[in-house]
Formats: sequence, C-alpha cells, structure tokens
Amino acid sequence: MKLASRVRRLSLLTIMVAGVVAFSTSDVKVLTRQIQSASKERVAAVVDFLLSSDCDKDSPFLKGLRICGKAKRADLALRLYQKHPTEACRSVAISAMGLCQELELALQLLHEPPSATAAAYNAAIAACGKCRNWEEAMTVYNGMPVALKSTLTANALLSVLARYQRGTEAFTVLQSMPTSPDRVSYHSVVRALTQTPNGLAVILPVLTMLKDADLAPTDDIFDMAIQSCLKHNDVGLLQKVKLLKDPGTPATIPVARVSWEFLPKVGRGKSGYWKMGELVPSLSRGNQDGTITVGVQPHRNLTRFGITFVFYQNEIKLGYLLMENSPQRQESMLMGLLVTNTKRGGGLSKIFLACWLRFCEMGDLRPVTGVIRKPLLALVLQHRFGFQPEAANGIEVEVSMEPKPVGDGSEQGDSSSIVLSATSTTKNIEGAFSSRDIAKQGLRLETRTALASSAASDTTGPVPATAGRRVSVLCRFTPPQSKYWQDQVKVVLSGQTSNERFRFESNVAASDVRRIFLFEGIQTEAPQK
Repeated sequence: MKLASRVRRLSLLTIMVAGVVAFSTSDVKVLTRQIQSASKERVAAVVDFLLSSDCDKDSPFLKGLRICGKAKRADLALRLYQKHPTEACRSVAISAMGLCQELELALQLLHEPPSATAAAYNAAIAACGKCRNWEEAMTVYNGMPVALKSTLTANALLSVLARYQRGTEAFTVLQSMPTSPDRVSYHSVVRALTQTPNGLAVILPVLTMLKDADLAPTDDIFDMAIQSCLKHNDVGLLQKVKLLKDPGTPATIPVARVSWEFLPKVGRGKSGYWKMGELVPSLSRGNQDGTITVGVQPHRNLTRFGITFVFYQNEIKLGYLLMENSPQRQESMLMGLLVTNTKRGGGLSKIFLACWLRFCEMGDLRPVTGVIRKPLLALVLQHRFGFQPEAANGIEVEVSMEPKPVGDGSEQGDSSSIVLSATSTTKNIEGAFSSRDIAKQGLRLETRTALASSAASDTTGPVPATAGRRVSVLCRFTPPQSKYWQDQVKVVLSGQTSNERFRFESNVAASDVRRIFLFEGIQTEAPQK
C-alpha cells in the first residue's frame, strides 16, 4: 500500500511511530495537511519527525515552522530552519520569530548569507511590528537594497507605523517610496495621521496625492479623515476634505449632535438612545422573558448616515445592529450585528434582523448588507430571510455546530463551536478568516478531506450536533426579488407561532423612519465646547 493512502487513514503520530522517512510527491501533500492540523501540544513531535526524515520539499517544513510560531516555540523553529535552510523557509522562520517575540533571532536570520530576498525583508518588518519595535522596522526598511523595495514592502512598514500611531514617519515614507503607492499605502498613512497629535496638519496634502493618483475606491480613506475632523471640531479642514472628496456635493450632515425630538429618549451620554419600539413577550405561550426595548443611536460615522439599533431587556444590553444608509440609492446597508456572549443561542440574531427589515419596509428602503464575515449571521440571512450572495464573491462553506468539551474555558453562553468545512477546495477556506475571527466567533475550520479522515480514524472525538448547511460568507447579500423576506419578518415578529417568542410593537410612522435612517429634516444640537 502506498504511503499516501496510509496517511489518509492514519494520524500523524502513527506515521511518526512507524518511522517512515522516505517521501514521494503525493506523500508530501498529505503529510503537509496532517502537519497543519497538528495541535500545539504535538509540535515537538512534529519537529522531531521532520528532523529525522529525508524530505527535501519545502511545504512540510513551511507548515512546521508556522505551527512552531503559533506555539511560541522559537527553539524548534530555529532547528527546523537549520535542517532545511531554503529562502522560502527563511521568510517563514523570521515570521515565526516575530510571533515568539524573538526579534534578535529574526534579524540574525535576515542578515545570514546568502543575501535575503524581498520576502524575507517583508517578514522582518512585520516581525518588528509584532515585537512593538517600529524604530527597528524603519531601520530594516532603510537598510534594504533599493532594487528590492516595492510597494508591498513599503506597505508592510506603513502598517507598522499606523499601528503605533507614527503619522510623521509614515508621511515621510510615503513621500520617499521608490514605487507608486496604492490604496493600502494611503489608507495606512491616513490612519496613522488621524491618530497622531497634529497629524491633521499634513493630511490634506496626502489626500490630494491620493486624488491625483486616481485610485478607487477611496471613500473609506476620506471618511477616516472626515471623522478625525469631526472629532477635533476642525470645521475649516472638514469642508476642504469634503470638497476634495466630491467637488459637486455639499456637506449633508452638520458638525453637530443629532436629536430626534419626536422619539422618547432613554438615558444620557454615550449610553443614551431614542426608543423605536418594543418586543413584547407572548405570555399566552408561557414566555417568561421580559420586554425588549428597541432603541436607536446615531453612529459616529455620520458621513454615511450611520445609525445603530440597540436592544435592552431589564436594563441589560442584549446586543446591537449597525447600519449605513444611502439617500442616493434609497438603501439601508447592514454592517454588523452582535449578540452579548451570555445571550447567544436564543435566536436573538433572527429577531434583531427582523426589526431592521421591518423598519426598512416601513421607510421604503432596500435592505442590503456589507461584507458578512459571520457564518451564523449569513445562515440567518440566507436560509431564514432568503437573501442572496452577490455573484462571484465570497466563499461557500458548510456550517455545523459542535459542543465544546466541559471545562475548556469557554465564556458563559458560548457552549458550542462553529465548524466550517469547505465545499470545494482547501485553498478557498485557508486564510479566509483571521485569528481574531476564529477566536471571537468560536470557529473551527475543516476541509472535507480532513473531516472524512477524522471520521474514519477517530471515533472518540466530538460529533457535530447538527447537520451542516451550505452558506456563503465573506460576501455581500441582497434581498430576493419576491416578497419572501417581508413575509418572514411578519412571522418572526408576530409572536404567534411556537418558535416566535416576541410580538413587535412600534408607534413610529413611516415618515419618521426616513427621518431617522436618512436624517431627513433632522434637528441638531450644537456641540458643547
């Protein structure tokens, strides 16, 4: 039997014990997948196995170096690189040293002969950022051969400078770039300047350079600058930035706080909100939940008509829903939704979405979404309300729930993890979610191959509690052409079925919905000095 066939059925630990040290091309591909899925506790065993093998391919060593970095094992990463010192491995080894906070070792690898490639320099700059040393990142960049410097390399440095609020240095790097800056370059510089004292003094020249470069889209970069002007109450600069962004469009939102006097206000300050309606529990069906208050707050991003729905029950915040609205397109765009950790698993996402959709219907606004990164949110949009992913965008995954082991340190209300399996190839799902996405959402990424081999070789592990359902993620959604979503909203907010616990009540008129969403005819309060 070929080794590749055996590897598909046996765990990596079994292969190590068998003492297999000879590899074919197909063996390497399978082994690489096995190493990638190895746990942190088995890193030392993986490294020992690779050190004792005669494998001459990069891929297993690259995966091994990456898991050494994640496990914070700089010593093992160094041994692996010394065993297989290719240029590709050098870049990954430098990244691993950065994750391990071993900047001195990372720089030693960079300066070892032969001369490093641009990829190694990029990795070294990123490692400096992970080690909180922006000065060393500047030194590495300035010491690079000019022939190796590229927009990608400059962007790596600008990202570090933006993270540590070094606007002046970022502006200097932008001016001296040997290649043309791109959108990422300008985004990082503007981000750094908005977080740097007196950074607004040079932000207009940067935005002028951006406008002259004719890069698109640039709205997010200009909006970042506009928000900084609002924050610092710099009305003169605000008007200049808005005019530069769109010469034909006057400012539509005044530098002031919004006040919806036709709605009752609850609370004061940042936690205050205007009451839009209530979700009343269906007591006739044995529902013991308290009434949920639906409130609205103007979001800090007023330049995009941003508002936030907040949901409170017994003075406890259950979560929020963030949207941006467009008077030109007559649309309301869902940007994000969050349910408090202790309240997850109770169907609140569906209720929050239904409230938003109900007000969209009242205000005659088309509901759309921004890029949705949360699989469960995409699941509700697609399978409950019939929304469709935009063509040729995002990736398709299969979503299932898996109980977490007792005592794994999960927060209360977070007793399940979300298992995502790719519906096509491994490449589609690898790298699609950041480590922050995975940690915050409790995700576990799998491939069909990995799931199949796991099911065949491990009968003691956790079994998904529900069958997987296919959804698209990392894409935008649009409503169906039919009235399906309106019908579903009526069902969800009726409180008249066994699955729907709340009845929605609101006295807000349709004209007032448009005043809230699009700031039509709003009254404002002058900002306090």
